Amino acid sequence: MAKGSNTFGGTLKLQGQKEYREAIKSINSDLKVMASEMKKEVAQFGNNQSRTEALTAKQKVLSEQYDAQKGKVDAYRAAVEKLQREQSECGFQVQKLSYAYEDAKSQLDTMKKSTSSTSEEIEKQENRVHGLEVGLEKANNQYNANERSINEWKTNLNKAEAELYKLNNELEENEKQIREQFARMKTAKLKYD
Repeated sequence: MAKGSNTFGGTLKLQGQKEYREAIKSINSDLKVMASEMKKEVAQFGNNQSRTEALTAKQKVLSEQYDAQKGKVDAYRAAVEKLQREQSECGFQVQKLSYAYEDAKSQLDTMKKSTSSTSEEIEKQENRVHGLEVGLEKANNQYNANERSINEWKTNLNKAEAELYKLNNELEENEKQIREQFARMKTAKLKYD
């Protein structure tokens, strides 16, 4: 609280969300392009090319998608960690404000019981208490809004990680199919040699 002020002057709103949102938007855009590349590869190889070429092309696109999705997970994780650190600091600031409010109320009670306090001093302290009460209510509301925002980021992180696991499974399955295809080709070649 600023000296001589009746309200809390700090901000408890979480910072940096915009930058993370922009990074996620960029990654999502890249993932859309890669998904369209996958559709193109599947359509291109249809029945005209060998299964091995199709699987290899699919593996390349899946690898790119996996890398982009990993970047998305990393961005969400970094955002959650940063926002949690900021929220911890916000919690400390709310606690400090709560202590200041309680202290100001106590001082007001003491002043009201005192015979040496003037009505002007008591009114000034009442205004200070009111300002702190309003500031504390706003700070608590913002703290709760921050918690909801962090939970939204955590939910998105979980979804991004689930998609990453799904891509990893697709990569492993495609890799298995490539190995099987090469084994079939090798077996067929040995039969004809």
